[in-house]
Amino acid sequence: MSELERLRTSPVKASGRVLVRELDRVAEIGGIGAGRVETEPVPAVKLASLARYGMASKAPTLTCAPRRSRRPTRA
Repeated sequence: MSELERLRTSPVKASGRVLVRELDRVAEIGGIGAGRVETEPVPAVKLASLARYGMASKAPTLTCAPRRSRRPTRA
């Protein structure tokens, strides 16, 4: 499992230990700077579509995508 796949995967069961681990995961995700990506030039509809695709796909699938498919467009 890749590092990004590990960060993307949500917990399977709920317990106190799992909650603590997931809060650490949230802090780790915030630490990689994911919230600092400039999305202003991308239309909201396109951004939502890309987010749905990214969340539904596995990391290797996204890595193997053609270069132009991995970049958001203004279309």
